[in-house]
Amino acid sequence: FARDTKGWRQYNESDLSAMEYIYTHSKLSGKSLEEVAKLVATLYRSNLSISDTATPLQDINVADLIQRQEEFNRAILKRLEQFEEQQKKRDENLMLALKESIETKKMIAAAQQKKWWQFWK
Repeated sequence: FARDTKGWRQYNESDLSAMEYIYTHSKLSGKSLEEVAKLVATLYRSNLSISDTATPLQDINVADLIQRQEEFNRAILKRLEQFEEQQKKRDENLMLALKESIETKKMIAAAQQKKWWQFWK
């Protein structure tokens, strides 16, 4: 490793490209830093370069990922609509039960109310 006058590590262009590749690849692929670092180490050992451009295989993978995400979003929206419909039905049933309960209480109160001529009894 190259060091400066203070003994700190100096990074060269290949180090920077490796770090950049590790960062971007870990964010895009969802792999851990350790897995991506092992991949970079393998590439350097086999003297392969790290390409900055996306290969057609990566493009297909991204297109597949986008398609799956859109399907997932549609499924979530469908479930949300079902949930909202269930909530609406539940609210309607609750309001109906509440109105029936109030009506029943009124009927019971009216039946138990004393007539004016029975007031002194």
